[in-house]
Amino acid sequence: MFKYAFAIISLVLITQTQAVLSQDKDPKRDPTSLSPDRVPGYSSESTSSDSNISKESATEDGVSSSDSKNDSSSKSNNIPDGSQSNSSSSSNNSISGPESKKNGFVKGSNYIELKGGASLFIDGPVVDNLSKTLRTNGFDTFFTYNYGTDAQKALLYSGTQNYKGVDVVGTKFGFLYEKAYSDHWGFGGGLDYREYRVNNVPQNDLSRTSIASTYRFPGAASPSQEELAQFIGYEFAGLSSFANSLVSNRILFLEVNASYHFFTESVFDPYLRPVIGLGYDTTTKGYAGKVGGAAGFRYFFDYGIYVALETSADVVYVAQDKIITSKAKDRFYEVSYSFSLGKKFN
Repeated sequence: MFKYAFAIISLVLITQTQAVLSQDKDPKRDPTSLSPDRVPGYSSESTSSDSNISKESATEDGVSSSDSKNDSSSKSNNIPDGSQSNSSSSSNNSISGPESKKNGFVKGSNYIELKGGASLFIDGPVVDNLSKTLRTNGFDTFFTYNYGTDAQKALLYSGTQNYKGVDVVGTKFGFLYEKAYSDHWGFGGGLDYREYRVNNVPQNDLSRTSIASTYRFPGAASPSQEELAQFIGYEFAGLSSFANSLVSNRILFLEVNASYHFFTESVFDPYLRPVIGLGYDTTTKGYAGKVGGAAGFRYFFDYGIYVALETSADVVYVAQDKIITSKAKDRFYEVSYSFSLGKKFN
């Protein structure tokens, strides 16, 4: 009897022990498998590492792959909007880069330049008439023609006829503005100052200084032979002495122009430019005008800076009165060159 009771008690104890062990292995009873708010007195700090481990293991085992995707998307959603926009804008900038500025001649742009140069060739009726006048009156021939011998007269006449005439040179500088109204045409205006100087002018300062005084007609009587020989010597001295760089005209022109540019948006910019201008001559206190054209090219650098080389051909009218009353003898022809430094504004 006692044996049977002992066997029954042992069986009951074994059954209870297996039940307790099975409850410990039940994942539903494991506190680490439950959220902290479902286990009273269970700290979230103590479960954070365990939960991370369980999540990592779950992800590695492929159990919660969709959860990991949702987690990554939630992390991306937690990024501030500003950082997202900055990252997207920086990625766009790194791909496209800043927009490059168009160089050369571009529709809508403005061009300002300073220019300076000199003449290559000047000729025409004004130059020819000045040479003839100086050939006739530029040598003091009064005493030779009136008191000299025939040989002296012939020698002085030959010298004046062999006079080659004057040589006129010019310098210029100015300011130009141009606006591009189309892909090839630009219109503008500017100021053009020109100074003309005359070379190879008969130099008779010694003769004129000595004769253009009371000594030219010393007293009421005729000059003596010694005085005549001295004055005639002064006249011959003028045949081989000439003055250079005498200012003849200083003209300030107000001009308008149109330019045709062959290339668009090119650093090398060749062009053609017709020009007209109205000016005032400060030397003769008269009016002046010009009509002509130019051909040249610009070369552009960074920041809209450019240099230009230009050759121009003009017909210049000078007159004591208004230009409309100017005659053919009041014009001359000029071929010149100029260098320019300019800036382009968009």
